Amino acid sequence: MTPIVSVVIPNYNYARYLDERINSILNQTFSDFEIILLDDASTDNSIEIIDKYKNNPLVSHCIVNKENSGYVFHQWEKGINLARGKYIWIAESDDLATLDFLEKTVGALERHPEANLCFCGSYLIDNTGGHNISQPDFDKRMLPDFDSACNAYLLESRFFINHYMVWTNTIYNASGALFRKDALNQDCFRSIESFRYCGDWLFWKNIINSSKVIILKDKLNRFRLHNRSATAKAFYGGETAIETFKVLLDILPEVNLPRQLICFGTVHRNCRRTFKKAVVKSFNQYYFKHLGIFKGICAIILERINKALLHIVPFTISQNKDIHIKPGTPYEV
Repeated sequence: MTPIVSVVIPNYNYARYLDERINSILNQTFSDFEIILLDDASTDNSIEIIDKYKNNPLVSHCIVNKENSGYVFHQWEKGINLARGKYIWIAESDDLATLDFLEKTVGALERHPEANLCFCGSYLIDNTGGHNISQPDFDKRMLPDFDSACNAYLLESRFFINHYMVWTNTIYNASGALFRKDALNQDCFRSIESFRYCGDWLFWKNIINSSKVIILKDKLNRFRLHNRSATAKAFYGGETAIETFKVLLDILPEVNLPRQLICFGTVHRNCRRTFKKAVVKSFNQYYFKHLGIFKGICAIILERINKALLHIVPFTISQNKDIHIKPGTPYEV
């Protein structure tokens, strides 16, 4: 029988987390799913762990690359092409989930066929297994301001993109999202071929375009933060600043001009204040090349004016103000 959900588990050198991760999926309260295990030529003992599960009736594919692909989205694409389910869950091998993750996300999407994607809140866990690490609560900075009686929001895609995705990758961890397979098209992967760090941001935008999005208040996902990672190195090296700008070049043309300019100007300000001179110089070259001198300078000036008036003038624009806009009618999940 065709499963409702295809769970894609891409792995590379996360043997120490694999058992716990796979069992957090096998023990889900919703059980109509298949598991697609993918290993990208790990050099630790990941294969030994994977071999323990390859004959499990819920594991439909177990594929080990002989050579590392060097690109996580190749693994995503491979898993999705193998998937038979109506819904896809990219369950990263170092993360975890509550046992009712699928029950709640599948239930929400089944009740709302007009939505292409459902995602939830996350607790942060560390690389030693601690579940209460001292880190910022990403959800408070990225998700709607839920009131006590609201468990979820159903958002129009344009509202979600204009008020959330223009500031940051709101769906910051793939493990916290479930999406419809038929929402995918060739552009979803073709448009992110040149990305190494921010491709998922654009991937989600392409999936939710012209549909609706469900955001669950419950923290059903456990997102593991590592002390040292390629993402952290890319951030301080400036690569993520360039990729963030590239994402906005795709997203912002559909946004009104003032918001466009303020978002571009915000990226420029963040880069200027965060990175060393060499990184800022490289970013500036890319920034003015793609925006042009006039528009690029206008964005910088307007962002500064907007920031100066932020707490005085009510119609100024900011990520914090957007989060506090009530996005629609809440519903119980």
